[in-house]
Amino acid sequence: MFMAIILSFVEGEKIIQAWHFDEEGWPDDHFSICTFTFKAEGNKTILTFTQTEVPEHKADSISNGWQ
Repeated sequence: MFMAIILSFVEGEKIIQAWHFDEEGWPDDHFSICTFTFKAEGNKTILTFTQTEVPEHKADSISNGWQ
């Protein structure tokens, strides 16, 4: 199971969410922070995504999942 809580929302600019994963090794009370920023560039939108506060022992699997 996966849970996301919206912490901040600025329409057309940024979304910040707290993410929790119900999987082996992910602490029950721990959330990582995910930030999505959007920038208009001509007729395109540039998305920048960052995820912080991932438990150290889960960092490699999370990072590989975004590839």
